[in-house]
Amino acid sequence: FALPRTSWAMRSPMAALLLLLPLLPLLEGQGGGPAMRYQAIIDREGQTQGRTDKLESKLMATLLPTATAECSQCTGPDPCQACQAVANLCTLQLYQASSGACTAYRHLLQPNASGCASAWGCGERPLHIPWLVYQDPTIALQSNLPFQISFMEGQPKHLHFVVSEYTLDGEWLGHHPLLHQLDLCGAPDHVLAKGTHFGASVLVRCNLNVRSLATAPATVFYDIFGQDTKGQLFPVPVLMWATPYESPPEEEAEYLAGRLEELLQAPQAPVLGRRFFLYDNVAGVPHTSTEELQFVRFAPDVS
Repeated sequence: FALPRTSWAMRSPMAALLLLLPLLPLLEGQGGGPAMRYQAIIDREGQTQGRTDKLESKLMATLLPTATAECSQCTGPDPCQACQAVANLCTLQLYQASSGACTAYRHLLQPNASGCASAWGCGERPLHIPWLVYQDPTIALQSNLPFQISFMEGQPKHLHFVVSEYTLDGEWLGHHPLLHQLDLCGAPDHVLAKGTHFGASVLVRCNLNVRSLATAPATVFYDIFGQDTKGQLFPVPVLMWATPYESPPEEEAEYLAGRLEELLQAPQAPVLGRRFFLYDNVAGVPHTSTEELQFVRFAPDVS
């Protein structure tokens, strides 16, 4: 079936770099096991009726225990592949702290955190554990990044972004320039590239055949960075919703940017994280005899 609209928008940031990524349908983990509960499910007519469903995920039941055990043995200076896999599984559960994958991630992050008030650990992050969550979400409001962009002749006029890509099982695919990674509509590269021009706006919309995601390449996970004129990389925070949000149908980016401080200070504030995915066609396979994909998820709006 086709969803009436999915859109991709790129606008020059007014303050800090921030990627806004609502995901629909949405998922949250239940307890510490492989159970996944899907919310705001879209029916075959493209309508959301608030229906929810629960699924015992084969992926969480098989990959998570293995990756967690292997990650616990990693001691190197950089995150090993198994630890990247655990981070990916927690990202699939949209950073829900009580989910099975994020519980495993948090234990690996801070195994002796009984006196720690933060769900995501305190103090230094072990070097072999990927960075997923910002301890201080107000970092998204900072505007002291050393980027020099100008309309003046001879000055940089583009914002440069780099994406670090990972497979589901944690294999690093390298750094790549940001372009098609945020687009499900198949827009031409030269159109997407205009979104990084200083002062420019690009809005891409399309009707999406959601069934095509079931046979698309397996989910890829991304860490996004801004790159200054010296080649130095700066991490870009990602704001992903674990519950549906309401916003005007037009100018979503400006609307959310104007409410950013309010959103981050709300009692049910979304987690500000590092890693994200554009669609999920891997977690929705049940741990049953059929083992057929039951659910796919995708980002209907990316700003």
